Amino acid sequence: MAGFRKFFCAVDKQCQCAVPLKDVEDKDWCNSNCDGAEDCGDQRDFGIAKMTVFMGFAFTTSAIVGVILVALLMLALFLLQRIISAPIVKSSKESNIPLWLTFPTIFSFLGGVLFTLSPQTISRGPEEMAAQLSPDAQKGLQIIHYIGYCYFVTGAFFLTSALLGWFIAATTVLDSRDKTRKMIAVYLFIGMMVLTMFAVVVVLVYSLIYSSSLVDLTFNDDERGRIACFHDLADSCSNCNTTNNNTIEANNGSRRCPEWDKSDVMTLVQTILKQSAAFATIFVIYAFTALRFGFTLKTLVSRYEVDYV
Repeated sequence: MAGFRKFFCAVDKQCQCAVPLKDVEDKDWCNSNCDGAEDCGDQRDFGIAKMTVFMGFAFTTSAIVGVILVALLMLALFLLQRIISAPIVKSSKESNIPLWLTFPTIFSFLGGVLFTLSPQTISRGPEEMAAQLSPDAQKGLQIIHYIGYCYFVTGAFFLTSALLGWFIAATTVLDSRDKTRKMIAVYLFIGMMVLTMFAVVVVLVYSLIYSSSLVDLTFNDDERGRIACFHDLADSCSNCNTTNNNTIEANNGSRRCPEWDKSDVMTLVQTILKQSAAFATIFVIYAFTALRFGFTLKTLVSRYEVDYV
């Protein structure tokens, strides 16, 4: 948020814009933190209004440009297949299967790392704060942690499919034995893409469920403060003190991170999972396209003529 404040608030009003939205009186906070200023609420609301307009314009423009680019890409593929023959296009697709699956492979493993290994992801809470959270809070965050493992599984499936695609593209059919080997590889590729589709759909479903308000992560105010302090990246929390054993204690017994309430923590979790759902949707498209091409490739290989006079 500090970066957004620098962009949308006046240079000499940065302190006023930082006033918390809840749990504090604007004037009292201003007097104690901004040298007696009295316009904190107005400056903050003005900055929020500017950011809302800008982000609405940015998201709308991005959506329009994305739709146009997708339409142009589909038109280019259609025209390309009309200009050159369909068999040549399919042959080119066959040789590019490994490259086609490189993007989902890399980002699937990256998603797994972010959800399970990165020290600044919400799923790290159950591990590094296990002694500080209630069983209900641990259970809720641990389910999110499992999404990271699903990403690793998805990445492994995409990688295996890419290797099978490379084998299919590198195999030249000269006799019936070559045809049999290639057909087996195609069947394995189709089976692997089916498993990939299943894994990606699991990630998508769980991400959508936990990114909505249908699931409530249960934690009390003390746990809210610990989670907020642990995942604060912009130094917006006060009364946080991390000890040598990674436990989070309040300064002077005060309420931890009063700047964040439970809805803010839930918003953090839901935002991460909405991003996960967006990536999972893209991966579903990749997997479905590859699976569809696998069935097309099966038909083409079955029609190979390998008998010579």
